[in-house]
Amino acid sequence: GYEADTAVSATDELFHPPSGWVHVILYWTADGPITTEERPTVRLVGPEGVWGVSLDRPGDALKLYPPARWFENDQAAPKIIRHDLDVNLNPVTPPGVYQLVIEVGTEQYTLGEVEVRP
Repeated sequence: GYEADTAVSATDELFHPPSGWVHVILYWTADGPITTEERPTVRLVGPEGVWGVSLDRPGDALKLYPPARWFENDQAAPKIIRHDLDVNLNPVTPPGVYQLVIEVGTEQYTLGEVEVRP
C-alpha cells in the first residue's frame, strides 16, 4: 500500500528552496525470500515527461533493513515495512494534475494522482 500528498506546490521557500516535495509512504511485505536488491523509485509524471523524482535518503528503511535480510535465519518476514520517500519537484513544474509512478526494476505502476498548485 501507499500514502502520498495529494496536493503540493512546485516551490517551497521555507524548508527546501526552491523545490517543492511530494511525501510518499510505501508499505512493503513479502510472502517469501527476496533475492534481488532492486530499489524503488517514485516519479511525478505529466504529458511532457518527468517533473520530479524521489531522492536518496541515508536513513532509508530499505537501506537499514534490506529486503534480502527479511527472511534471514529462517525467520518469518516482518509484517509490514514502512518506507518513506520524498519526490523532489522541478520548481518550474506547471500547475496541473500529474501521475505518481513507482518503478521497481523494469516494472512501473501508477500509484495515483497529485495536484501541483501555483
